[in-house]
Amino acid sequence: MDLGFTALTIPRGQILRISGGTEPKGGAAAPAAESVSQVYFVSKSPPPERSVRELSRELGESVVQVRTPGGLGSGFILNEQGDLITNFHVIEGETQISVEVYHHPAQGQLERKPYKRVRIVAINKFQDLALLRIEDEGAPRFRKVLLGSADLLAPGERVFAIGSPLGLERTVTEGILSTKSREVQGELYLQTTAQINPGNSGGPLFNLRGEVVGVT
Repeated sequence: MDLGFTALTIPRGQILRISGGTEPKGGAAAPAAESVSQVYFVSKSPPPERSVRELSRELGESVVQVRTPGGLGSGFILNEQGDLITNFHVIEGETQISVEVYHHPAQGQLERKPYKRVRIVAINKFQDLALLRIEDEGAPRFRKVLLGSADLLAPGERVFAIGSPLGLERTVTEGILSTKSREVQGELYLQTTAQINPGNSGGPLFNLRGEVVGVT
């Protein structure tokens, strides 16, 4: 999955830092997740595969619901500062955007928290992607996802989606990757048997390592 400059145009002045990926001085151990540009994170080494049940519980805080006066969609958080990805068509033409995040306190059930100060940072209508930023005062550090590579997927591999199909938030659907090169109107898409419905738009498609490998 490529969310770099070929997918989104990010103003140069908003790039905080670009990491070169060199080994830390003194032979210190490298972190498990390496920052590419502080906008999104990738795994430095492939995480182990786990069950959908375990992963969906762990990743629930990173998947959000995006609301506008015209409808709703899904999204996923890229970093602790509150940058997130959704589909462009979810927020197209909208000026009032809110995001609902499900925080997991140390004890107890998930708590729904709406954030109403949401800014559009970058869009790519051709790839149907939008980068948003939560700017509410007092917002906590958000739980982020790690991005994987769709190039490493193989047909038949298990994947799962989390989103808000038909407004039913935090819905998990599981399936397999049917093909990674389905052509529609000149564009190549991943095809999966995981059930996707209106409201899933902009949400993540995960592999069994808990990495985002596609946008639903």
